[in-house]
Amino acid sequence: EKLSRKDLGLDVAAYKDYVNNLKEFAHINSDLNLYAAEALVLGHDASDKGMMTITQTSSVSQPDIQTHLEGKQRVETNQKSIKFTLAKFLRTNSGFITQRDHKVVKELSENMELYLLNDPYLAELLQRLYRRRKRELDEQAKQGLMLQELFEDVPKSTLSKAKVSLREYRDIKILLNFDKEIFAPESDIHPVNDLLEDNPYSYFVNFDRLPAKIPENIKQMLYRPERMARLSKAYNRLAVLLKNDWKRRLNERKDLQRNINRRLDWHDRQPAKTVEEITLIDTVFKQIETKLQIADEQ
Repeated sequence: EKLSRKDLGLDVAAYKDYVNNLKEFAHINSDLNLYAAEALVLGHDASDKGMMTITQTSSVSQPDIQTHLEGKQRVETNQKSIKFTLAKFLRTNSGFITQRDHKVVKELSENMELYLLNDPYLAELLQRLYRRRKRELDEQAKQGLMLQELFEDVPKSTLSKAKVSLREYRDIKILLNFDKEIFAPESDIHPVNDLLEDNPYSYFVNFDRLPAKIPENIKQMLYRPERMARLSKAYNRLAVLLKNDWKRRLNERKDLQRNINRRLDWHDRQPAKTVEEITLIDTVFKQIETKLQIADEQ
C-alpha cells in the first residue's frame, strides 16, 4: 500500500506528523533509517495533485541509504549550534555574533531541507524568524513611505515655522506625487555645484530617469531651475521639521516600551542588533523566501 504525504513547505504541524508516522511504522521494521531513506525516492501521483507518494515498486539502493545516514549524522552534529544561533536572532538567548554563527548560517542555507526533514523543531524556529523579519521589513517599507505621507497634510503652523508658503507646499506635493524621489539628494536629480552652491542653475533636472510623457503643469516647474531651487530648499526645510517630529514621537514609544521591559524580571538585557547580525538574518530569510517561491510555482 502506498504511503502519501503533502508537500510540507514550512508547515510545522505537518513535519511533526511526518516524523511521528515514521516512528509509528518503525515497529514493522526496526530500521527507522530505512523508512526515512525511502522518502528520498518520491514520485508524483497523477490521481492526486499536490501529493507526494512513496511508491511500493521503488527500491532504495545502498548509496541512498548511506547518503541519508551521513545526512542524519550531520544534523545531529550541527543542530545544537543551529538552534543556539537562531535563538540569538530571536532574542530568546543572549550572546554576540561570532564566527561560529557565520558558519552555522552558511551550513543551514546550503542544506536547509536536510535539517527540516530531520528536526521539526528547526522548522518552528525558522518560521518564527521568517515572520519576525518579514514584519520588520514591512515596517521599514512603511517608514520609507512615512515622509511622503507626512507631506500629504501639513498644518499651517508647521508651514509657517519652515517658512514655506501654501503655493510652494502645493507645488511640492504635485512634484512628489509625480516622482517621490524628485527632491532626494542621492538621486542626483539636482546636483549642486560645490563652488556655486547658491547658483539656481545648479538645479537643472536630470530627465534621463523621468518618464517620456510629463504633464504640462509639471513641465512648467521642471524647466525653471530657479523655481526648482526654491522648491527644493523649501522641501528640505519642511522635511527636517517633519522628520524630527516623527522621530520624537517614535522615540517616546520606544522609551515607553523600554520602561515596560525593565519592569519584567525575566527580560534579559540583549545587545542591540548589528549590521552583521541583520545580514546573517537576511541570508536565512532570503533562502526561505526562495524555497517558498519554488513551492508556490510547483
